[in-house]
Amino acid sequence: MEETKELSFLGILLPVTILLFIICTAVIFLVRRFQRNFYQQQLDKEALKLMHQKELLSSTIQVQEKERKRIATDLHDELGAALSIIRMQLMQLEQQNQHPSAVIPATALAGIRTIDENALSSLRRICHELMPVHLETFGLLESLKSTAAQFSGKENINLELELGPSEARYPKLIELHLYRILMELINNTLKYAEASLLCIKINNINQSLHVEYSDNGKGLPIKKDPSKTGLGFQNIEARINVMNGSYHIDTSLSKGMAVKFEIPLPLSS
Repeated sequence: MEETKELSFLGILLPVTILLFIICTAVIFLVRRFQRNFYQQQLDKEALKLMHQKELLSSTIQVQEKERKRIATDLHDELGAALSIIRMQLMQLEQQNQHPSAVIPATALAGIRTIDENALSSLRRICHELMPVHLETFGLLESLKSTAAQFSGKENINLELELGPSEARYPKLIELHLYRILMELINNTLKYAEASLLCIKINNINQSLHVEYSDNGKGLPIKKDPSKTGLGFQNIEARINVMNGSYHIDTSLSKGMAVKFEIPLPLSS
């Protein structure tokens, strides 16, 4: 009789145990599935957030470039024309002022014309920096060669280039971003590095642009908080992010600095 009761109890316990096991397994499966879906949703949200930030950043940079172009056009058309007219009038005054009894000293007119010519030269340089027409017409590599030629007349500093074929052209936005980045680095070197040699290398490897900028100056200062970079490097990082690229600053050099970029190129159709 007792054996019959035990068998009956086991007959009830076994299905209940199996049922509890199935329920526990289902609960664990559902919890893990919920966690996996939750994590995936969080990843999707972060991806959308990053995409939105990149689109916003790209839009901001485009607005900046349009504003630069507008300012350069206004400067060239209005201020440039005014300075050119002043120069012509000064030349006419110099011709009329050649009489011995001239009221205005010739040296004064010559000094004013020199100031005007310097202002015109500065205006052309500023307009070129704001809107590099040479870049749009001839491309990044030829523009860098033109920049290097400007260093040839300077005694204490030189810019060396190691570029690919001079006729190579890349997407306009990539050329513009890289030009702005390299000009920012060159300006930083000229202002702070006390370097005598700058070097730019550009290679197209496996559908990616590999760019290296280096100088032999006094290097970058070591910061306690690496995240607190200057505005120049923030602009550089923003442009690289817009191009879906990556960069690395080599701080292991005994002298100078080197920055390496890798920018993916779109597949040609």
